[in-house]
Amino acid sequence: MPNEAFPRLLSDLEGELARGQPYSPRHPLWTNGLEKDRRLVLPVGATVDASNRSAWVFPPGTRFFKTFSVTSSQSGNGVRPVETRVMFRGNQGWEFGVYLWRADGSDAELHGGGLPVAVPLVDAEGRSFTHQVPSLPQCNLCHLTNLTTVIGFSELQLNVQSPVVGGTNQLEAFFQAGLLSGALPGDPDAVEGADQLTRDIVGYAQGNCSFCHNEKTLAGGLNLSHPVFLANTLNRPSVTGGILIQPGDPDGSVYYQRFSGGTMPALGVQLGDSVTYGELRDWIEDYPPGG
Repeated sequence: MPNEAFPRLLSDLEGELARGQPYSPRHPLWTNGLEKDRRLVLPVGATVDASNRSAWVFPPGTRFFKTFSVTSSQSGNGVRPVETRVMFRGNQGWEFGVYLWRADGSDAELHGGGLPVAVPLVDAEGRSFTHQVPSLPQCNLCHLTNLTTVIGFSELQLNVQSPVVGGTNQLEAFFQAGLLSGALPGDPDAVEGADQLTRDIVGYAQGNCSFCHNEKTLAGGLNLSHPVFLANTLNRPSVTGGILIQPGDPDGSVYYQRFSGGTMPALGVQLGDSVTYGELRDWIEDYPPGG
């Protein structure tokens, strides 16, 4: 139900949204190729306690905004906002809200949240697809199965040079700006790998798989978090049969089949990430790098 944390119209939160700190995750979630604007809003004078590197603590009153937009050939390749997802840290924990933008872009209205909403869209290349705006239970499912409720704003995800902070490292910039309290790590978390493509593949799994497939939930009996991704997938059997990643054989690799078949991740792949699918295929065919 609409309340102070989630008013009926997104415009009622315009002041908070305007003062939000933009950020961009190093390993973002794919969602039908939509563009995303991400903002963190902290209460005045408050900081995120980053002293526990694996479980940052956000003060009550924290709000995250993530607006999804499509660049459409129907509007002369103009940008149209589609939905805005909002997380609010209340005194009792995190709450979620989803706002649906009007077709004319004038405002967005709070979605009741019981069921997902199908929004037909056309992208810049003229491809028609149906974007599924998630229900509140779906929001809870992804965020509450993750090791921490906040996804995409962490030491690992901020450890990247980003245009939103003038091309500098976001993690360093946010510590310097006083948004994060504690000590800047001398060895900030990063995805490791023998070459850039391996790091990209492992990072993609971190951003698109590990919020369900992690040490907390072991969805499908599988942990795909970046430190253990290679050990848990290369030449390893799937609980459903077959081999997760069979070097040299992408078509025989269950992990590749799930992505290329459009069944994983569970949300936001009505329009699949064909570029990454191609990179994943090439990586499996040529693994190990330099071999």
